[in-house]
Amino acid sequence: MKAEFLFNILILTLFLFGGNYCFHYYFKKKREQLFKDLHDKEVEYIENVKTKIVGFSAFSFSNRIYTSDVILVNNNIVIILHNYFLLIKRNQSLLQLAINRKERKLNGVTSSLKFIKNIQVLNDKIKISLNDSRTITAEQSVELDFADRNIDIKHALTKKHIINQQNSFVS
Repeated sequence: MKAEFLFNILILTLFLFGGNYCFHYYFKKKREQLFKDLHDKEVEYIENVKTKIVGFSAFSFSNRIYTSDVILVNNNIVIILHNYFLLIKRNQSLLQLAINRKERKLNGVTSSLKFIKNIQVLNDKIKISLNDSRTITAEQSVELDFADRNIDIKHALTKKHIINQQNSFVS
């Protein structure tokens, strides 16, 4: 009886760590695809940005906080999410936020293309309201906090044609 219990615990532990490693490996390969797609483009890469993603509809509400890496590339913001599982950095999905609907989805981006409806730059924070390319009933917002980063975020967003000089986004 005790051997069965220990065997079940061993199987559960292997499943937990093995499953987490499989997801990590999948997103790591997607990240490599993204960097291959962006290798010839001029990008602004910002590491370890505090990211808050809120989604809500008539039936659900989601509020998630991550640490992410942010890539600013012409007319797009790419967010590479990651979190920690037992002190192990674990790659998560890659989000692409586009200014206009003519943008193509970058290789490696794991979610549907999201379109920026509104963007606000407040000191070291960016608040973005989104439209999903698939639905119109759900609302999403992303907040990126660059407080600990040594970057002029307004200048970087203007340089990558995401906002103009008047602090409103380019459509």
